[in-house]
Amino acid sequence: MNLMILVCAALAAAIGIGVAIRNRRRTACLVTRTAVPSETRGMALVIGAFLICPCHLPITLGLAGALLAGTAAGAVLRGHLIAAGTIVSLAWLAATWHGFRLLRASSTRQPISIKDVYP
Repeated sequence: MNLMILVCAALAAAIGIGVAIRNRRRTACLVTRTAVPSETRGMALVIGAFLICPCHLPITLGLAGALLAGTAAGAVLRGHLIAAGTIVSLAWLAATWHGFRLLRASSTRQPISIKDVYP
């Protein structure tokens, strides 16, 4: 039971959301969304996009092929390498563009106080 709480808390911390845990008898993972600054999300997207960058495509496709070996998805990946490379490249382009857009938007916004939200 404690392992479930730890996994839930680690998952929530990894994706930047808050966690509330009930009493011992009714242990549950109640996930509540918290405001993650757009600068943090933008930086996470840019770093994540770096990992799937087209210059790393042979490594990315090789790792995906090794992880999916013996599955139907692995067979599809091996049979359609050009389509898989195109999809990974488009995902990289979208993540990089959106990450930089969030970073640029966060630098132009004024900080919002709690009084502006809840008068």
